Amino acid sequence: MSSAEVQLTDFHPFDLARQLTLLESALYQKIQPEDCLQRVQQLQAQWKLEHADVSVKQNQDNLSSAIQASKRISDWVAESVLSSSRNDITMDDSDYDSSKGAETIEYFILVADHCRSLNNFSTMIAILSGLNTLSIRRLKRTWNQVSQWHMVQFRVCKVTMDSSRDFNKHRAMLEAAGLPCVPVISAFIIQWVFFGGFCC
Repeated sequence: MSSAEVQLTDFHPFDLARQLTLLESALYQKIQPEDCLQRVQQLQAQWKLEHADVSVKQNQDNLSSAIQASKRISDWVAESVLSSSRNDITMDDSDYDSSKGAETIEYFILVADHCRSLNNFSTMIAILSGLNTLSIRRLKRTWNQVSQWHMVQFRVCKVTMDSSRDFNKHRAMLEAAGLPCVPVISAFIIQWVFFGGFCC
């Protein structure tokens, strides 16, 4: 099989989830307490200067690398769905097949669910973010072809990371999961900023 013939869905969702877990875990292990403290201080300074015409310089550190990796995963998920749903986003509604887009969404839902089972909450939320972008949510015909079983798994993952009430569900999930796990670091950063900026 040549590289041109390899499709994303040729890889088992668990294998992709495992590889993404190893990738994000390696990035998270490099994060130092001073990276967290520095980010909290930057965010607090930015918040104080919100109405001033001044920007706060963001340093490239281990925390930034982990956050950027999650963003790249989210963007990649959205781009993968869009490229497989190309016909769904054309102006001509008369003749298109959105089943490939639905298959890609179902595939990423499975990857997210496997990440959840591997206690990789960071990649799980990155995948959910990619699937929840406006450009993906508006693919109504594609979403209508996603099976009910996959939609149930999608909702289970979303409920796991419900950000209401200060990420209480995320904290409870981390406590239940134990170690090893890859948490959603942005949830902690938000809490540190709003609860006095204490460091990890």
